[in-house]
Amino acid sequence: MPEDGPLLCNGVCSGGAGQPALVRCLDNKGILAMLQKGFLLASIGGLVAMVACAPAHAAERVWVPSACGAEPDAPVVDVSTVEKYNASVDKVSAYEKAARTYNACVSKTAVKEETAISNDARDKIAYIHDGSTTVQQRIGANFTQLTTALKAGGAKLQKAAH
Repeated sequence: MPEDGPLLCNGVCSGGAGQPALVRCLDNKGILAMLQKGFLLASIGGLVAMVACAPAHAAERVWVPSACGAEPDAPVVDVSTVEKYNASVDKVSAYEKAARTYNACVSKTAVKEETAISNDARDKIAYIHDGSTTVQQRIGANFTQLTTALKAGGAKLQKAAH
């Protein structure tokens, strides 16, 4: 069965009327080819879906400050008449004030939470570093003590042998 060309068979055809088909027939050879090509396409499609979904999944996980209330909604600008235009200008001005207040709260809260996380991480790192340093010093001291004892014992035994 050629892999590169179209499959020719006497089975039921899936393409027609000038419509392209990945596999043209559905008999045993066609089903096998369809499964092989389908698996490849499904694998590629799965990889594309994982890459395409990763940013969407990341977008679902957005930090929102609990202390700042709801983010103000941007108004719709209506310029169909002078009155609606003037009302839109007022709505945009009100939105600008509310958005600036909200943004200031978000920034202040973010810095506070980031600082707390950073301080906590620094404390945890210092704890681990201190423990690691203590172990390294203890092992170093043990090696020094053992080397000194072996040298003294070797010298003593060498004197006794002469």
